[in-house]
Amino acid sequence: MRASTQPRSLRHVLTELREGLRFIQGQLQLRTLLLTESLFSFGWGIVSVLALFYITQNIHVPMSLFGLFSAVPAIGGILGTLLVDRATAKVGATSVYACAFLFAGVMVIVSTVPNQAIIDLVGFTLIGIATMQAEVLVGPLVLFATPKQMVGRVFSTLLTVTTLSSFLATFLSGYVSSTLLQGVVVHLPTGELNATNLLHIGAGVLIFVGGLHASCQFRKLQERNHMDRKEGHYPGTL
Repeated sequence: MRASTQPRSLRHVLTELREGLRFIQGQLQLRTLLLTESLFSFGWGIVSVLALFYITQNIHVPMSLFGLFSAVPAIGGILGTLLVDRATAKVGATSVYACAFLFAGVMVIVSTVPNQAIIDLVGFTLIGIATMQAEVLVGPLVLFATPKQMVGRVFSTLLTVTTLSSFLATFLSGYVSSTLLQGVVVHLPTGELNATNLLHIGAGVLIFVGGLHASCQFRKLQERNHMDRKEGHYPGTL
């Protein structure tokens, strides 16, 4: 009985995911959110996996302060949730969402190059503010573009894809840092960059690309909606 129930449950889950992906593929706003969130999950997954090495070896913070440094993005995230309503009221949800990732991507790169603890404290606080503003807006942006009967499937699909992206980042960052980039050092006027720095830079680029993609796609969607209004239709974005 159990053997027949488990394959049936698995088929049901896979069917739900397939239907969710098919629906997302047909909606520009949802498609944009899926790719942007996947890039962010992959990039931030790299940063999270390498946090211990970066904090203790690159910026030489004592192990006793590792927890404090790890909490810095979360502290910024609290500030981000407090500021998101005001920012959204001024420029709109889609603009805040895209700009947050553009800013976060740049800050990941800028923060990692000098290998300075103070710069990292400030930089990752700002990153926490920006990324939390974007993450808070994911729910409303998804709900705005999704009919009620598809909400569960869309959210489960989004969560599944971003989780897989984060897992992939965990595996690849560990492999690349310990094999392909082991012993690699880049000399700059500001100091030396090792494998951890280079992977941080790669993560920042991915997050920035996600923000750039969101900005371009949301602008395209707004132009399409503007044309629809001229023709008598009234879709929109947040």
